[in-house]
Amino acid sequence: MDEALYQTIRALSLTLESRDPYTAGHEERVAKLACSIAQELGWDAFRIQGLRLAALVHDIGKIAVPSEILTKPSRLSPAEMALVREHPETGFRILKDIPFPWPIARIVREHHEKLDGSGYPQGLHGDEIL
Repeated sequence: MDEALYQTIRALSLTLESRDPYTAGHEERVAKLACSIAQELGWDAFRIQGLRLAALVHDIGKIAVPSEILTKPSRLSPAEMALVREHPETGFRILKDIPFPWPIARIVREHHEKLDGSGYPQGLHGDEIL
């Protein structure tokens, strides 16, 4: 079951990667970095497994962003950037009803939040961020 879950998450990640070749490997690199940090912090294996799966799909909401915007080689317009900034919420909506044993949908929603509250989409502060 664990392997099936991992492979399903990986398939979602690869689907997004196929739409955005400029960031190919990004989700896997984020997963490796996040898990390395979690290990240094002393997290248990179960918690790290959830973090890894969340990292692998953290940008899944970009599936709703037009590929012309994802692959645009120049600066995004304010309207284009607004569309990109919707991807955490879109990712949350895609994942929220899947009964993962970890809060993966919430992690995806909060991956652009910042401790000082200047992040998005909710402007969370400090310990409000999972």
